[in-house]
Amino acid sequence: MNRILAAAIIAILVASSCAANLFTTSRFISTTLSELEQTHDLALSGDVSTAAAKSKHLCEQWQDRSKILSMYIPHSRLEAVGESLYSLTPLVSGDHPEVFESEYQRACFLTKNVLESEVPTLCNLF
Repeated sequence: MNRILAAAIIAILVASSCAANLFTTSRFISTTLSELEQTHDLALSGDVSTAAAKSKHLCEQWQDRSKILSMYIPHSRLEAVGESLYSLTPLVSGDHPEVFESEYQRACFLTKNVLESEVPTLCNLF
């Protein structure tokens, strides 16, 4: 009887840990995507200095968030997002908006991919 109780407690702890990780990932990713979109909108509207400052701030926040996310997400995924976000800052004030747009789309895709890969679906499990 004690083994069944211990197994039930362990199962509850594992399930609650997974739910907390999924909630944290979802919150971090949604915040990052909204700030990334704000940076993109500022850059398109011509407010380059504010967009560059926002992009730099986004990179600093991602660095803090990735420390937490790296406890349960492979580092390669987080590094790819970080590299893409860091490359946006100099591109904001660049002369080639198409390069900025391309890197913005890449950063959005990689960021969304981090969340999609953590959601427990049949596709992710097998």
